[in-house]
Amino acid sequence: MTGDPQARKRARAPWRMMPELSGDEAKALEWKELNDQFYWYDRAAKRNHTAFLLLKVLTLLLGGAVTVLAALNSSHVLTASLAAAIVAAEGIQQLLKLQPVWLDYRSTANALRRLAMSYIMGEERYHDPKTRRKNLAEDTQTLLASEASNWDKLLARPGDSGS
Repeated sequence: MTGDPQARKRARAPWRMMPELSGDEAKALEWKELNDQFYWYDRAAKRNHTAFLLLKVLTLLLGGAVTVLAALNSSHVLTASLAAAIVAAEGIQQLLKLQPVWLDYRSTANALRRLAMSYIMGEERYHDPKTRRKNLAEDTQTLLASEASNWDKLLARPGDSGS
C-alpha cells in the first residue's frame, strides 16, 4: 500500500470510514470532535479485536500441541508448560475483557458513524441550519456519556454493587 493517506482511506472498509463533509461545516468544532471520536473508537476496536484474536489463536494452537505431545508421551514438563501458557492466554483475555471491550468500542464507533450520516443527510434533528450544529454537539456528548456509563458497567467486578 502507498504512503498516500487518501489512498489508505479509500482502501478502508465502508463501516470503518467516516462520511466526508465539505465546506465550513467540515471545519466546525462539532464535526471535528465527532470525527476524532469516531476514529479513536475505531482504532481502539481494531486493537482489542486483534488482541482477542491473537490470544484465541494462541490458545487453540497450544491446545492442539498439548494434545499431540500428550499422545506422544512427550516430556511432562513441556506438556505442562504449554498447558500453563493456555491458562495464561485465556486468563489474560478474560481479565482484560477483550471481546466485550472490542464489541463495545465497535458499537460506539458505529453509532458515531450513524450520527454523522444523519447529520450529513439532514435528517429531522439536523434539518434546521440554525440548530443542527448544536444538536450534533449535544447528541455526540450524549452518546459518549452513555458509552462511559457502559464502560463502568463492563469493568465492574461480578458481585460488585457499585457501593
